[in-house]
Amino acid sequence: MKPQFFTTREICRKLGLKERMLIHWAEKRFVRPIQDADGFPSRRLYSPRNLLEIAVIQALWGKVSNQSIKEVLTWLKQYENFSDLPDFFVIWGDGSTSRLSYDDLTGGPQVGKAGLGVMERPMFLNRLYKNDTGTLLNVHKIRRKVRDLFDLPEIFAP
Repeated sequence: MKPQFFTTREICRKLGLKERMLIHWAEKRFVRPIQDADGFPSRRLYSPRNLLEIAVIQALWGKVSNQSIKEVLTWLKQYENFSDLPDFFVIWGDGSTSRLSYDDLTGGPQVGKAGLGVMERPMFLNRLYKNDTGTLLNVHKIRRKVRDLFDLPEIFAP
């Protein structure tokens, strides 16, 4: 399969971004194009992994700190396969992050304590009950959006 690369203009058109914003993110090293511009932003090329990073930045921009965005991007880079990505990230008010599966978020497979039918709440729900504020990032939804917009079924298969 031939590698697919995407231009700044193509990405911005499909994701509804202003070109200047994507250029700013590249200059600030939130996202690193596979081919840099050497002074010509239209010459930047982005990989499918860059597309996911850009969509994550777009979802979080203005909602959490730049440092929190960089932390989420660092976590994402640890996953070689897109199918191994966690379903959700939570960026808490204090800047810390949690990676969650769908089961974590919903309370998932419940296990009773000593057969008494008492269910333990996941750590995520405990923090919410303590009124800790957080921003939920649905990675699974972003992955599907990128897959559909850029026609990448084999790369972003669930």
